[in-house]
Amino acid sequence: MFNLETQRSAIEHYVVDHNVDDFVYDGLKGFIAFDIFCTENEEFFTDLICAHLDKKMGINGKGEDWPKLPEVA
Repeated sequence: MFNLETQRSAIEHYVVDHNVDDFVYDGLKGFIAFDIFCTENEEFFTDLICAHLDKKMGINGKGEDWPKLPEVA
C-alpha cells in the first residue's frame, strides 16, 4: 500500500517526536523493537503512516496527532 521510503520516513518522523528508548517488544528494546512492532502491527503502522503524511502535508488532525503506542511487553 505504501512504499518503503514512506514507511521508513514515518517511523523516523515518529521517533523525532517521541522517545522510544524504553519501548519493549518481542524481547527487544528501543528503536529496533519499535521498528519491528510497526512492521508486524499493520493497523498501528497504517495509522502512523497516515499521521506522518498529514503532518508532512500540513493537515491538522483532531486530538492526538500520532496514534497512541500501546504498552507492549
